[in-house]
Amino acid sequence: MLKTRITVARSHLLAALLVLNTLPAISTGPSALAYCTSQLTPAQENTDKGSITFESVLNGSMQGKGATSISFQDYKSHDGAILESRIETYPSPNRARAEMKRLLRHSARLVESNSALDGQGRRVGDRAVAEFGKAMPPTRRATVLWTDGRDVHILESSSLRYVLAFEKRYYPYHFAQNAGTPKTEKLNK
Repeated sequence: MLKTRITVARSHLLAALLVLNTLPAISTGPSALAYCTSQLTPAQENTDKGSITFESVLNGSMQGKGATSISFQDYKSHDGAILESRIETYPSPNRARAEMKRLLRHSARLVESNSALDGQGRRVGDRAVAEFGKAMPPTRRATVLWTDGRDVHILESSSLRYVLAFEKRYYPYHFAQNAGTPKTEKLNK
């Protein structure tokens, strides 16, 4: 596993990794400081015909406005789509909920909204599925977000197909407990 400290604009970080297949020391002017680990691992085997598999290509942490910490993990699907999983930690659960609502105000369409549940079926926060249209880059137009205490979990990709497949694979309890109960109201826009 290669570890390095790099200073690069967050949007250029994944592109640098995919083009060079490594993490060189790159500096591209004013940017966020990120500590990254390149972790090229094989895609997990899946026996379900037609299912989407993901390969971890990059992970790390950075500082962000308002958040006490941000950790991220980027994945590449077997057919080349990029998915980012991010956890933003805020000073309080109220601040995390406020940030999720702020993010959703920019969505073009709220697909569903319901409770976020843990592996034991307990409600830990709010969950939403949204599409952002042209307000976001093409690779980040579909999003699943949920709060869990002080954390806002964010999954972003080019389409709902990828974010929902990833969520179903790695957070199956969201689907088991919320099955049949999606709500489509707006969240205090």
